[in-house]
Amino acid sequence: MPTNKQLELYKLIHPDYAGFTLVEAADILGIHLRSAQQRVANMRKTHPQAFDYEKFIKKEEENIYDIQAIYKGYLSQAKVKDIEWNLTIEELEAIIQLDCHVCGKYNKINLGNTPGFHANSSIRRTAYNHKTGQKFAYHRLWRFDVTKGYDYVNCVSICWRCIRRRRLHA
Repeated sequence: MPTNKQLELYKLIHPDYAGFTLVEAADILGIHLRSAQQRVANMRKTHPQAFDYEKFIKKEEENIYDIQAIYKGYLSQAKVKDIEWNLTIEELEAIIQLDCHVCGKYNKINLGNTPGFHANSSIRRTAYNHKTGQKFAYHRLWRFDVTKGYDYVNCVSICWRCIRRRRLHA
């Protein structure tokens, strides 16, 4: 099986996923371009089945998140960290569907052909709203002021790339 890094790289460069260039993908993953080129070449040789897009879609669609599960995940995280939580499901859903607050990008991913991504390898994740029957892409939730809790005024949408940058520069 391909490693997680190889799969992340593949998803970033595949035109039906994120569609980034190899240079952009290497930057996002924090690896050198030559290393990225070697990983792609090795993966094509050793795991040709990994480049089967239909297989990826089938596997990834099994990993679609539910808005209720997203809400409960954030809520339980807030309880564990003893952070005040004042968001409703509707407010959370509205926030996480916005473009990234930091870079303003939608990250080239559209809902029509994008299967769900895993949490730690995603630029955007896909969720399913059981009430409306609609799939939607979403970013992570970010608090402006970490001393305050989760409320509609203090929270914005943030993409995976900006979360990574924020952690590296913190």
